Amino acid sequence: MYEGATVRQAPNNEKSATITLSTGVAQGSITSPQLFKEFINALPRMLMVTGQNQDISHGKDQKGHNQ
Repeated sequence: MYEGATVRQAPNNEKSATITLSTGVAQGSITSPQLFKEFINALPRMLMVTGQNQDISHGKDQKGHNQ
C-alpha cells in the first residue's frame, strides 16, 4: 500500500532518522476503515480456532453453550 513513503518524527525540532514504510495502511486512507473492520471481524474466529487447536477453552462453544 506504500510506495516510497517515509516518516520522520522531530520532537523539539531535533533531527531524527527517516523511517521508510513498507507495510500497512496510511492513517486517513480511504481503505483504512474497511481493512480494520475485516481484521476485527476475523480476529475472534482466529482466536477461537487457535484456542481449540491448543486445547484452550473460553467457557462457551460456538453456539454459545457452556462447555
